[in-house]
Amino acid sequence: MNLIKQVLLLTVLTVGCSDPDEVILEVIPQISKDTKFTLKERGYPSKPLYSGKLGRFAECLKGYRGITHRNTKQKGRSVRQELWISETTFIDIVSINGEVFYFTVDIVKTEDKKSLDSRTYSVNCNLSLLDVAASE
Repeated sequence: MNLIKQVLLLTVLTVGCSDPDEVILEVIPQISKDTKFTLKERGYPSKPLYSGKLGRFAECLKGYRGITHRNTKQKGRSVRQELWISETTFIDIVSINGEVFYFTVDIVKTEDKKSLDSRTYSVNCNLSLLDVAASE
């Protein structure tokens, strides 16, 4: 089998076998620049860092790619945080120097204490794209 046929067969098998990511398909299309958020430290108890609206970060997030495309030009220690967009939904982000380079979406089901989470996706979105509310 020549190389082109092998690549086409692999592509068909890969696409045919991968199940749609229901969590990402439910949440990401619904976010907008006006979606309110609270950014929290990861862990328990989680400490709110700041809040506001997603702003331009929402459009950047919608440009997510598969994790194989994970890339950051930043150097340093990665930080994991939770970007809460509702009482039951948060985006678990990993960033270096304010550049988010991968994330998952988590939906917390309070009635049975279980949660649903998406696969991991890659982006290059700077947290400076968030519209942070002025302190009161």
